[in-house]
Amino acid sequence: MFTTKWEITRHEAVAEEGMVAAKHPLAVEAGLDVLKAGGNAVDAAMTTALAMGVLEPYMNGIGGGGFMVYYEAQTGRTYFLDYFMPAPKAATADMYEIEQAGATDTLGFRGIKDDANLIGHRSAGVPGMVAGAAAALARFGTISLQQALQPAIAFAENGFPVSWHTMLMGARSMPLLASFPATAAVYLKEGKYLFSAGDIGSPDLLVQQDLAKTLKAIAAEGPQAFYQGEIGAAIVRELQAHGNVMAPEDLTGYQAEFVEPRSITYRGEYEIFYGPNTGGGTIAETLNILDGFSFNGRAPTDPEALHLYIEAARIAYADRWQHLADERFVDVPWRTLESKAYAADRRGAIDGAKAAAAVEPWRAGNLAPSRAEGDGGCTTHLSVVDRNRNMVSITQTINMVWGSGVVAPGTGVLLNDTMVLFNPVPGSANSIEGGKRPLSSMTPVLVLKNGKPFLTLGAPGGRLIIGTVMNVLHNVIDYGMGIQEACNRLLLDCSTPAVLFDADVDPAALAALAAMGHECTTREKSFLPRLFASPTGILVNPETGALHGGADPYHPGIAAGF
Repeated sequence: MFTTKWEITRHEAVAEEGMVAAKHPLAVEAGLDVLKAGGNAVDAAMTTALAMGVLEPYMNGIGGGGFMVYYEAQTGRTYFLDYFMPAPKAATADMYEIEQAGATDTLGFRGIKDDANLIGHRSAGVPGMVAGAAAALARFGTISLQQALQPAIAFAENGFPVSWHTMLMGARSMPLLASFPATAAVYLKEGKYLFSAGDIGSPDLLVQQDLAKTLKAIAAEGPQAFYQGEIGAAIVRELQAHGNVMAPEDLTGYQAEFVEPRSITYRGEYEIFYGPNTGGGTIAETLNILDGFSFNGRAPTDPEALHLYIEAARIAYADRWQHLADERFVDVPWRTLESKAYAADRRGAIDGAKAAAAVEPWRAGNLAPSRAEGDGGCTTHLSVVDRNRNMVSITQTINMVWGSGVVAPGTGVLLNDTMVLFNPVPGSANSIEGGKRPLSSMTPVLVLKNGKPFLTLGAPGGRLIIGTVMNVLHNVIDYGMGIQEACNRLLLDCSTPAVLFDADVDPAALAALAAMGHECTTREKSFLPRLFASPTGILVNPETGALHGGADPYHPGIAAGF
């Protein structure tokens, strides 16, 4: 059957001095203003990130956390900052009641009574965003946290025009927003209606006065205003009153942590940097396996090329679900999983003409698999490159869309629901422990080519992030696409047993894959539900030094530079 189809694309942004790519044009503008005033990539990135917490409150904010990868051009060093959300110290592996044996929630875990790890007060982990921004600026910035907060404060206090995307995110979650009075008072008009993007008249303004007061307090007093003052006390009171075990000590003891970034080489000239406990290790293992195959002369939709890609990804996902978790609590076998020798061994087991019936992880042992994934519409990402070619890649979140749904009264802080990222069944690598940070699919990456800045990339989109970032890297490196073309031409996701393809993929290619034994499903790209995650990135042209920005054509986020 022949039908009409979406065909939405974008053109690349090209600049010389600096560039910001993020999920809201106003946040991009705020970041560019910092670069134009002489600030560096970290200054602009954290200004953008804090603004995004106001402009996309349903995706991220100071009630959540994230990851930053930073390349410092002067030293040639790369850093990774973890400001993700841990479980409260009093959390236990069996803290949630499993409702029904065999039932699963939206993340592939056992079903939890009342969705208590997903919705409401008991789903919240310890927020890390404020500590992360402060740590990044203190170590690498040239502006203060107070300065970086000014655009966010202005957007919260004065309001900003509601976009179609903000309206859509409100519509999809109206029952959740209406469930909590303090949340409805902020994010529903008169506490009961959607804010409108406007058809004929002007759009509504979304004003967040309590959040503005909170941000002003942080600007004046520093992170301690959040973690040690009345703001944090109000958060803890609200959570404890409804069964969360978070204590004041969880906030006062929170630390954003600089940890050693992980990296692999690919095709001999690319070095890809990512953080532990993210989706980066899964991408690294996939690429290591693909490194032994050549894609020269092949089209991205060539069935044999797609088969190799799928098989490599399936192996990497099996190892992810078995072994990856917070390495402060679990002995993660990085030396094996990231090694070229291990990749060669797994590559040798791939049948070039037939899909494997089952994929076993490395030395499975007795741990239960732990699939830490969310749906395809949550989180935010931003990338920045400055005139000195410092590069930043940040992905941050309150986890699911609108997080826990809980705003702590009087603070304006919308809290995360990060506890759903843990396996609620004891005994897996990613089971709940007090103070542990859950395994995340978020995958901010940086790429050097022959030792020089080449690419900063990431995406929001829950479990779909890993496959989307992998798609873009594969398109750019193995097929020579530009960053915008690579964002436009996402093809598949391998995070579920049935491989999900864009409906535009040639039916003959899908038939060939089915003949090899692959289970394939197709869906048309759209704004909602998401087919893929929503990539954003900046590529540094190795020959000209120019900056090329790309963004998801199905999202209002942009890349812009000067």
